[in-house]
Amino acid sequence: MSSSESANNLTKDSNLEQLKCSRENVNWEIKEDRLEFLRQLYPLIFDWQGQLPNLRDIFRREEIDLLIIDYVTNDDSIDNSFVDFVLATGYEDEPDVDENGKPLLLRTTAVHHGYRLDVDEIDYLFEIYNRFDVNYTDEDGLTHFHVACFFGCDDVVKNFLELGQDPNILLLETGDSPLHLTHRCGSDDVTELLLRYGADPNWTNKKGMTPLHLIDEYAVTKVFFRINDERCQVLQIDARDEDGDTPLHVAASRGDKQMATILLKKGANPNSVNAKGFTPLHLICQRLWSDGMVELFFKMNDELNQLVKIDARDKLGRTPFQWAVANFSPSCIDVLFDHDADLSSFVFPSASDFDGFFEENCDEGERDL
Repeated sequence: MSSSESANNLTKDSNLEQLKCSRENVNWEIKEDRLEFLRQLYPLIFDWQGQLPNLRDIFRREEIDLLIIDYVTNDDSIDNSFVDFVLATGYEDEPDVDENGKPLLLRTTAVHHGYRLDVDEIDYLFEIYNRFDVNYTDEDGLTHFHVACFFGCDDVVKNFLELGQDPNILLLETGDSPLHLTHRCGSDDVTELLLRYGADPNWTNKKGMTPLHLIDEYAVTKVFFRINDERCQVLQIDARDEDGDTPLHVAASRGDKQMATILLKKGANPNSVNAKGFTPLHLICQRLWSDGMVELFFKMNDELNQLVKIDARDKLGRTPFQWAVANFSPSCIDVLFDHDADLSSFVFPSASDFDGFFEENCDEGERDL
């Protein structure tokens, strides 16, 4: 053996022994001990020489779990070199099994913690927890499959579905289905996968919301309707949530012209009334931002030969025109004038009406500014 080979073997053995020694000095039940261990690992891992170790020869599975969780929950102060090192060694999680050899699914992993903290990226964790026939579930009913849908990990979602995962498994605390969760990532690929594998497009969560109430990406909207048309599935286009809002109410409130256009073309009722007596037109006239939404609303309904109840009154007797005046919205006022809003019984809003408007809408309006 040459002197250089001997030096390399010595360095390799030294690195391995240092890692084992450092691990022995950790009190695994104390988080700060684990965090300090992660901090001390950086120079050793960064300068690792030779073949990477089999981490199962050094750590128990529970210890690897704890370290990855500590990284995920403290990524502002802990360098990511440890998780990179774990991935580089080829470490893959293996589940515990019962006496019949079946995997135990009730287990909280770093994937669950990543969801709770809404971390920026989570794909790398699924390289470690890559048993897609094993859908780990925490005590609140959150599963790895839910997390994959939430973050738009399309390959992970596909792997789960191909291995028989139920596309309608519910998140117990909210009643959300996987289709509800995809609104966060705005992934048309995940939406298509779920629908093609039998996801229910009309499921309502605990707030009465269907996926259509939550979708706010145009590409996802197009895929949602296209796949449901292909599968001849009837959509509850005017489903109402706990506030009586339909998806069209939601689109009108947030000024989503593309979503409103599709919903109207698909038969959404332009005059549906929510719990406060608001029609979509009321909500458009309450918006603090003039963005052409009111013009589009009338244009689309004219094209569809649908009558808009321009003088509909909410539960307090206010018309869209009164809301437009209270909102100082000349664009809405002009359009309502052009469409023959009835002014015969119009009463100029009082000071209390203006106060009521701002109390109800100032916080919501900030999202449009």
